[in-house]
Amino acid sequence: MVESFDPDVVVVSLGVDTYGPDPLSDLAVTDDLFHPAGVAVAGLDLPLVIVQEGGYAVDVMGLLVQQFLRGSARLPAVGS
Repeated sequence: MVESFDPDVVVVSLGVDTYGPDPLSDLAVTDDLFHPAGVAVAGLDLPLVIVQEGGYAVDVMGLLVQQFLRGSARLPAVGS
């Protein structure tokens, strides 16, 4: 779907407040989905800008961001 827009660059607003247990989240994204999301974005083979946004589950926020970044860099997930 993104390809139909023919973008020159992809900008990701990475809010890890989408994580299910986040105290402000109405969503149910699990921790194991952040890495594949990064891989999917990397698969577009376009220049990528990532802007860190919200996240309030401070005990896991760093890991969630790390998983997305590792996926976007095509590195294995933490714990793989």
